[in-house]
Amino acid sequence: MEVSRRLRIAPDTVRTWRRRFIERAWTVCATTRGPASHGRSPMPTGARHRQDA
Repeated sequence: MEVSRRLRIAPDTVRTWRRRFIERAWTVCATTRGPASHGRSPMPTGARHRQDA
């Protein structure tokens, strides 16, 4: 694996990192607005009301 060779680490370490990244990415997707939100907090669920001036 090129990543393990470039970083001079064991291929099993890279596999572990990738597996954890995929697991956590799915967790983030399930709790936020989607994969493009990059960990930002979810959108508010309540309706917003505009106050008339």
